Amino acid sequence: MKVLVVGVRRFVMLSSIFAMRPEEWPEEPSLASITNYNIAKFFADEWLANRSGLDWTIAQASVLKEEPGTGRIELDPEHDGENPIPDVARVLAEVLGRKNTVGKVVMMHSGDTPIGEALAGV
Repeated sequence: MKVLVVGVRRFVMLSSIFAMRPEEWPEEPSLASITNYNIAKFFADEWLANRSGLDWTIAQASVLKEEPGTGRIELDPEHDGENPIPDVARVLAEVLGRKNTVGKVVMMHSGDTPIGEALAGV
């Protein structure tokens, strides 16, 4: 099924870290209190990735923090962590123009790699 709304093909969605890996939820302290949210994100992520027909990217961020951005992230972390909201916003904006992120889940938290460099390696 191909979904085409007003000619839009590109879709970027903000999600929750490990949303598509429910087996991880009990192992991560920050996810224990948001199980219902992660269930909703699981189904939203799965639908977008497997049924939408869009050119999608899913950004799965760790706990959002209201603090200044660092401009640096870690991709595909083994455990949850934190993300300053400005860094998450920058990732969402930057993946729009990166063809290498189409059809990919970008799982992230704060790290040492500059955002542009990290996304170039997706």
